[in-house]
Amino acid sequence: MRRLLATAAAFAALATPASAAPSLVPLGAFDSPVWAGAPAGDKQRVFVAERGGGIAVIRDGAATTFMTVPRVLAGGERGLLSLAFPPDHALTGKFYAYVTAAGAGDIEVREYTGADPASERVLVTIPHPRSNHNGGQLQFGPDGRLYAGTGDGGGRDDEERQAQDLTSRLGKMLRIDVATGTTEIVSRGLRNPWRFSFAPDGRIVIADVGQEAVEEINVGLAADYGWPCFEGSQTGPRPDAGCATGSAMPAVEHPQTDGFCSITGGYVVRDPGLPTLHGDYVYGDLCKSKLRAVDLADPTTARELDVPVSSPSSFGEDGCGRLLVVSLEGAVSRLTDGESTPCADEPGEPEEPTPTPTEVPTETPAEEPVETPTASPLVQPAAATPAPTPVPRTADTRPCTVSMRISGQRQLAKRRYLSIALRTDKPCRVTISAPSFRRVTVRLQPGPGRVVKLRRAYGTAKRISVLVRGPGADVRQTVRAG
Repeated sequence: MRRLLATAAAFAALATPASAAPSLVPLGAFDSPVWAGAPAGDKQRVFVAERGGGIAVIRDGAATTFMTVPRVLAGGERGLLSLAFPPDHALTGKFYAYVTAAGAGDIEVREYTGADPASERVLVTIPHPRSNHNGGQLQFGPDGRLYAGTGDGGGRDDEERQAQDLTSRLGKMLRIDVATGTTEIVSRGLRNPWRFSFAPDGRIVIADVGQEAVEEINVGLAADYGWPCFEGSQTGPRPDAGCATGSAMPAVEHPQTDGFCSITGGYVVRDPGLPTLHGDYVYGDLCKSKLRAVDLADPTTARELDVPVSSPSSFGEDGCGRLLVVSLEGAVSRLTDGESTPCADEPGEPEEPTPTPTEVPTETPAEEPVETPTASPLVQPAAATPAPTPVPRTADTRPCTVSMRISGQRQLAKRRYLSIALRTDKPCRVTISAPSFRRVTVRLQPGPGRVVKLRRAYGTAKRISVLVRGPGADVRQTVRAG
């Protein structure tokens, strides 16, 4: 793998003044990168997936190898195609990979823990008859489930008639319960949904690659997106394929007669560092030399940006919600049109105030409210999740089980805090302490967990014993810093 060092000086030289036109800040160069992103709230790292199976991580301006995914059949439209991090990644270390597997090229959705290839657990296997139209995107939805977009099996005109066949998982949007591996079809009628994402309001946005007529962007979860009865809003190559009545029509479409050939879906911008594009959906096309943007509520706003990207293969978001742009030719960059929005934990940024022992720390901002995707007629809607019981303001004396994971030891000298990821099985209040660190008391709720900063007050000891004390729960872990 090629690795480029992006120094602080280079970032300063490439920074643009406030309210400037959108531009790219390079983060590094890689071997055929097809995806970039980060776990939510991870302010130090950006992960990059390379088509051949490599996973790199960018941290403090340097790119290093994280791991190599085994048993990947790469080449053309095949390979390691994307990654996804669950909401509780900070606690579990788990992530998910969408690959075409060595051998026959079956589509597999796999789970890994940490950088350990031996931890592999295959959640989904789908036979795939040809080398093209593999789909490739994984994304956790606002409902906490893992979504996967699959292609129709390749060839032309949906040769195997997979996209409308509910006994096949090809040409579909799948929803996976990663705890059990249960997989359900939520949408059909897709040709090759290479990239999709969830907008801040919770709606899914799917960019479906066309055949020889239309590139399309679909907004909102639908039972049937129409392929091959329709290509975009036009009659498709197989109008008799049995599409559901009232197939969803795209919100935005681009005729291939205008030079479009293979759409690459992006994200609705929520980064304050992109004020001129805030709320717009940014995307690209393999045959277009520049990125594009559109207000999804008004297709007439679709426009070209003066941001050239050769062979845009993917978009992503870092842990602060800043937009990443990936070129298959090697470059991974961040898109900005002003001063790049800093992550609070980046070097040189002020640290947040240390909470007092009776305060609940607010290091991790609350996420914007999102709507759960509307249930498709193809599946039974899941029962609504009851709201968590409010934690009383009086001391909680109920026994609880608490797990702890510590990170940040190697950066402690510079940042002067440890990140403590906590999870509990019951609502409770715990105190985190360590010699020469400021004690912190927090209230925990069962669920995905929370990350708390334990800040060093004095001292430089390399061996640190962290104690989490709560009603019926005393958990101690000793780590080495350096």
